[in-house]
Amino acid sequence: MDKEIPDTFRYTGKFPNPIRIGIYNGGWVTLENLLSMSSKHIEIGKSKFSEEDINRYLKIWMNGECSRLQYLAINMESVSLRKVIDGIQGATLINEERTFTWGTLFGTPDTPVQITHGYNIVNVNGVMATVIKRRFLTGLAVCVCVWPDVHNNFFELFKYFFEIEKKYVGQNKFSSY
Repeated sequence: MDKEIPDTFRYTGKFPNPIRIGIYNGGWVTLENLLSMSSKHIEIGKSKFSEEDINRYLKIWMNGECSRLQYLAINMESVSLRKVIDGIQGATLINEERTFTWGTLFGTPDTPVQITHGYNIVNVNGVMATVIKRRFLTGLAVCVCVWPDVHNNFFELFKYFFEIEKKYVGQNKFSSY
């Protein structure tokens, strides 16, 4: 559906939770709507979200909610990553090239997301995500890429710790959480 939705439209019902949800004209989507989505892959175009809204979402994700999320892209009028990660404990600036692949849509592989700059964050469950700014649909977007991706690619530091844990948990040298 490529129709403009009136600014007065509000949706308060429960969202269906397919694996992937995409809303091209997402000016009506609120933070409460976003928090009610438990899809793995969420894309919202033409949103009216602010950096503060995304910051609030990330803080909720950091507390272990929205745990199914693997990829989030929200098209916004302006994007300042510093505002998006403001006050998030442990956010670490990265300047290295990485490739994140979410999966496939109708059997066609997604275009991988090229990451060259962003912030790594880790939630209370030890799950890492990289928050980036990139071109998306009608302009810029904040994207959240949760590791590992569909090809089991980890952010390198986490890959190291995952391999150590896998080795020792398999030998019962320490217990898992």
